[in-house]
Amino acid sequence: MNLTDQLTEQFENLFGSTLLLRHSPDPTTPNARGIAIILNKRMINTNNVTEAVLIPGRAITIRIPWHGDQHVNILAIYAPNIPGETRRFWREIRSRIEEEPELKPDIMLGDFNLVEDAIDRIPSRPDDPLTMESLREFKIKYGLVDGWRLANPEEKGYTWSRESDGTQSRIDRIYVHNSYFNDCAAWEIEPAPVPTDHDLVSALISTPSAPEIGKGRWAIPTRLTKNREMKKEIQRLARELQRDVESLRGRSPQNNAQMALKRFKTEVRDSLRRHEKKHQPMIKNKIAKLTESLRDTLNNANLPEEEVKITAAHLKKEIQLLYRDAHHKSRDILAAVDAAEGERIGKAWSNRHKENKPRDTIKCIVDPNTGIPTKISKEMAEIAASYHDSLQHEGHDPPVVLMLLVKLIRSFP
Repeated sequence: MNLTDQLTEQFENLFGSTLLLRHSPDPTTPNARGIAIILNKRMINTNNVTEAVLIPGRAITIRIPWHGDQHVNILAIYAPNIPGETRRFWREIRSRIEEEPELKPDIMLGDFNLVEDAIDRIPSRPDDPLTMESLREFKIKYGLVDGWRLANPEEKGYTWSRESDGTQSRIDRIYVHNSYFNDCAAWEIEPAPVPTDHDLVSALISTPSAPEIGKGRWAIPTRLTKNREMKKEIQRLARELQRDVESLRGRSPQNNAQMALKRFKTEVRDSLRRHEKKHQPMIKNKIAKLTESLRDTLNNANLPEEEVKITAAHLKKEIQLLYRDAHHKSRDILAAVDAAEGERIGKAWSNRHKENKPRDTIKCIVDPNTGIPTKISKEMAEIAASYHDSLQHEGHDPPVVLMLLVKLIRSFP
């Protein structure tokens, strides 16, 4: 990673309110190599983050607050690609951690410049055995496992490619402590939206003490609120709701204004989802189809290796171009907004300069009826909703607010 002082200053000015950058340049070639870690302040409490450079430009570790009173150590590395240097590299890191045990990694990630198994390279071939042994000894010493490979025991996937001859390998990896693996998910390899010969490797890494958080509530995409077709559909459903409420005679548990409003909201949500699925961007559909073709090609045992190499390289190039095209469009939109509003007091300016803090997470709730604690978000939401509902309705029947509801419905354009 080439991060000059000027680029670092620009990064801080543009993203300092939302992102924390920690990096170490290579002292011999500061404008060509280096390593960096970026933390999202919206998701991570960065106030007490500490860092240590193990090998300048090659290995850096950070310690971040995690769940409760836990901390997690992340070791980011950029390994040499010369066997003798690589063996010295792993010995030096191990020696440094033995001197300072608090640096022991829970997560290790980066560019390892070697593969552990022949399956992780096209054409298939093993790396230098002494170099691989150095890495394996390090992994065993600190209980680290290759998460993507454990999650995909037989699958072929690659993170680096060379256009000139179609060579590919999985040299970018994420290792986690073996006690964390069962709490990890979504191991992915995806193209980078910027020009590079490396793909992005990602995973969701959690801990047993963390609450079980679901997907969250679905929110209406902003673009659909401006869609003329969907506006008309919502107005049609609103008029139906108005007629249903005005025609009510008496009240029953199944036939009342609240149930009518619930049906209206459900129909609006389902209609918006159908429209979104039917009209999702063509580029997204194309990427999905090409990605599926790439996966099938790489894992087709009946194809000769040379054909797999050529076909996979072609498909990967197409996918990369689509990702980058989508990224450039988004970047151009952001640049236009920044040019028009970035220096003017308003929403864009406020969002850039306001302090960003991670969301507070409720880690556990005790069910007042059973006395049993739960960490499952859906169950916690139901307990909280039931508690607040009982506070509002205790001792009297819930009021019927038909007139207010009708007034609300009539406010629809």
